[in-house]
Formats: sequence, structure tokens, C-alpha cells
Amino acid sequence: MKRADVVVIGSGPGGSITAALLAEAGRQVILIEEGRPVNPELLRYSYGVGEMRELYRNGGLTPCLGATPIAYVEGRCVGGGSEINSGLYHRTPDDVLEQWRVDQGVLDVSALPDFFAQCERDIHVASHPGPQALASVKLAEGAAAIGATVTDVPLWAKFETGTDGIVRVDKQSMAKTYLPRMIQAGGEIVSGTRVKQLRRMGGKWVVRSVQDRRSLDIECDKVVVCAGAFQTPTLLLRSGVARNIGRSLQLHPMIKVFAQFDTVVNQNWREIGSHQVTNVGEGVTLGCSVGSRPYLAVGLLNYPELVNETATLAPFLGAYYACISPEGHGRVRALPGCDAPVVSYALTPRDVDRLADGLVSLCDVLFAAGATRIFPSVAGSPIITDGESIQQSAARVRAGFAELTAVHAMASCPMGERIETSAVDSFGRVHGVDNLYISDGSILCSSVGVNPQGSIMALAYRNAIQLLGESR
Repeated sequence: MKRADVVVIGSGPGGSITAALLAEAGRQVILIEEGRPVNPELLRYSYGVGEMRELYRNGGLTPCLGATPIAYVEGRCVGGGSEINSGLYHRTPDDVLEQWRVDQGVLDVSALPDFFAQCERDIHVASHPGPQALASVKLAEGAAAIGATVTDVPLWAKFETGTDGIVRVDKQSMAKTYLPRMIQAGGEIVSGTRVKQLRRMGGKWVVRSVQDRRSLDIECDKVVVCAGAFQTPTLLLRSGVARNIGRSLQLHPMIKVFAQFDTVVNQNWREIGSHQVTNVGEGVTLGCSVGSRPYLAVGLLNYPELVNETATLAPFLGAYYACISPEGHGRVRALPGCDAPVVSYALTPRDVDRLADGLVSLCDVLFAAGATRIFPSVAGSPIITDGESIQQSAARVRAGFAELTAVHAMASCPMGERIETSAVDSFGRVHGVDNLYISDGSILCSSVGVNPQGSIMALAYRNAIQLLGESR
């Protein structure tokens, strides 16, 4: 049996930061990741079929059950979601932190700016120097034309402008930042390994795993679970830890459209623009998405007459989304004999209305930018060409025909000092269980309304420092 001081489960931002800081402090750390290391050859053809198969769980689309189903995305590779997402960076909004303090009694939120600042230095958070992806520029132009506010969201990336004028974005993912620090400090990554259960034996934890169909058990003093808002509650439920686990999942559901322009907007589809539009409705955000040809082909499946024209249309198509911070919530369940969690989500009628309104606002912005046709991800919707077809598509959304996706998941094991409603305390310690911690998006108390990875990083940094202080 292998032995460590601390086992960290999951190598996304929460797990990588935790493992790096603990290893640098002299702890013997083993980090377990279900996925494999990222193959650089896959990223050369970013957002293609090979990447979806190798770096994402279930090829990138896992169903979330509900009256309006939502397909959610999870990374499964060394570095987790940091390897596959766009790298947009937000701090947790101040009003959200205050809500957590009031509602859940979360301690020490006033110290978080220092941890945000440290993470921003470590992962090189900076604004895009431009010029940006043309599809993103179109979104910004359309928003400005109708008087909406445009934000240029910073990225965790290094930028290099070539002699051709194109800005290359080198995203500073966990595989380029915290994971090398962890290895240099003596930590160990065990990849391709699925953790099945945590067991308490003789005052120690035994992490029971499977690697290449062989059992692998690791004994340790402390366990930090950082497997994400779906897999973390599933593992804990299988391990008999159930208090307020998996009952309060939050997503940011989004509806996507593909807009056709008369001019080329999809010249460098590997780059996702960082413009977002935020004042088009309460809790609604508009943004630019992936423009690869496989992705466009999937997006046009509702219009089969156009699928064979994807190659011709691709330079003129931009992919966009309208995203909401919902009132509804979901649940994560673990079923005996089933490795995958069962995830359900209940949008409220108001959530559905806001998604429909978000679609209308997005179409208004894109037509103001010069779009000629818009193809929404709404079953049975007409191709949108004018105000009447916009309203027809919005009516289909309200009727439950929107094909929703989600890439942000959080709050399935919320933190706080009120044990009747929280799963862990303010620093990630599981209530009533010795030496068991959570440090990922599942500990957020609610939707943050923005990309949550900045929040996850700062909290993971803070929690690791607290854990080290307890261990002195």
C-alpha cells in the first residue's frame, strides 16, 4: 500500500493549487487524477473531435435530467477544467461574498482579495492586448450599437504578437503553473486512476482506487477532495459522507446561437474572444464561444440542410451564447453499482423566461453587428432573420425546446458555519469528519454569476494555508 501525508483527489485549479502549496510546505503529497496527461498534439487542433474524446468526460456532453434537460461539460485530464476552458478570469463579486457571509456565516471573506492577487500573479492574469478574434469584436460592436455595456474580461495567459500581427495566447493552465511547482517540491501525480471510495481505518484514511483495472490503495493522514461539483459529492456519498452533500448544485445554463455574417468573422477559430455583455437583463451574460468546424457542425444539426455546407459557411459563422445565473438548483446522487452520478436540475419558470429574453437580447446585439441569419440551438425553431422569427424562437424556449448546455458547476457541497445548511466549514473541512476536506467549486455557497475558476483558485489558496496552519 502506498503512503502519503495528504492525498489530493482531482487536478483542476482547486486540486493543483492545494497540492502545490502543501508539497512546497514539506508535506508528502500524492495527487490522484482520473484522466491522463494532456497530449500537446491534441491542443494543436483545439476543440476538435480528438480533444473532446480524450480530455472531456463522456466526450464533452453529459446529460443533466430535468423538464428542460441540460448537457454539462467536465474536463477529465491532468489539469482538469483549466486545460479545456477559455481562461476567462473573474474575482467573486463583492455582493456575492457578502451574501455568503450573511446567509451561511462564511468567515474571513475580507481576506480573499489578497489570495486573488496572489493567484493572479501566479497564473499571469492580464487583459488581451488585441487584436481579438473577429467574432468577439462583432459582439462588442453590436453591443455598443444598442447601448449595452461591454467588458473585456482578463485571461490567465501570456500573450505574444507575431510578425503577422496575430496575438498568440498561451493559456497558463495548471499544467503550466501549479503542477510543475508541485512536482518540483517532491509531490507525485498518479494519473489514469479513478477513486472509488474513502475509508477510515485505524485513525488513517485509505483512498481506494482503480488504475488500469488494478486496485490501488493509498493510506494517508488527510484527504482533500477536489474532483469538481459533480464527482466530489458522488465520491463522498459512496463513502458514507452525506450531510448536505449534493443537494444544492448550481449551474450557469446557456443557450447558444450561430450567427452568419457577410464578412469573415471566423478566421482564427482557436482563439475565443474575451468580450462579454452584461446589462441586457437581470443575471444575463452574453459572450462568444468556440468556432471550430466540428463544433459548428454540431451546432447546425437542427438545420440538416446546412450541415454539408459547414466548410463553406464556417468563415462567416460566429458562435455565441446567452447565459443566466438561475434561481433553480440541482441535485447530485450516487446510485449503487453505477460509477457515474445521476444529476438533475430544476429550472424555475422565471429562469426559462430569462433564457428566452437572453436569446432575444443576443439576437438584437448580433443583428446590430451585421448578422444576416442566426441559427439558435432550439429544437423546431426557424432560422432567425427578423423580429418575428426572434419571437418565434423565444416562444420555443419558453415551451421547453431549448437545447441548453452548462460549463460552470458549483455549490453542491456548500461551505459555511451553519451546519444545518452547509457541508463544510468556511475553510473546506467537512463537518463532523476528521481530516477530510473539500477545495473545489462544490464549496461555493451559490452561483457566482461569472466564470467561477477565479473564485475556486482563491478559496483553494486560502484553504491550503489554513490547513497548513492547523498541521503545525
